[in-house]
Amino acid sequence: VPSDQMLGLAPAEKPRSMFRRGLEVFVENKLAVVALGVLVFYILFCYFGPLFYHGNTTDVQMGEITKPPGAGHPLGTDKDGIDELGKMMKAGRITLEIGITSGLLASGIGMLYGAVAGYVGGWIDSVMMRTIDALMSIPLIFALIYLAATRGRTKTVFILAIALTSWFSLTRLTRGDTLTIKVRDYVAACRMMGGRNVRI
Repeated sequence: VPSDQMLGLAPAEKPRSMFRRGLEVFVENKLAVVALGVLVFYILFCYFGPLFYHGNTTDVQMGEITKPPGAGHPLGTDKDGIDELGKMMKAGRITLEIGITSGLLASGIGMLYGAVAGYVGGWIDSVMMRTIDALMSIPLIFALIYLAATRGRTKTVFILAIALTSWFSLTRLTRGDTLTIKVRDYVAACRMMGGRNVRI
């Protein structure tokens, strides 16, 4: 059998992994790269900043009240003498924990719900999507007020409140993609070879 070199053909390239292809698509999106850079900056600032800057964020200090930015307090102090830069780092950690955790939770719920609705189809899809329409009609602020009043104002409550009220739009996107993908040739081939729904 003649080789590629004998036929004058270029050697076949090694197939790229799914991670490599996904990374290349991500890098092409400049806005996504900038957003990732901003997120990394905030993570470093909030979690590694306190290792190098030890500002008072807990104790009231009467002699340090409302000091302007200067030596010892780059951003000044508040009415209780608490360092503003230290407060930003502490509050940033809480914000990142709530935002990232609720975002991951909402994404998981939305993608799973939308994929099931789009793949199964029929009356089940109709019932699931009408349920989404009903839930989307509930104002977010009322849901947050109710949870805060009945369950307290803890990080867990805020994470659940945001996650359980922000997965609806992602469900619609996932359902639309699933409706498109489930009629592709490779899905039909998998089904013909005996692939079950879970594998598909």
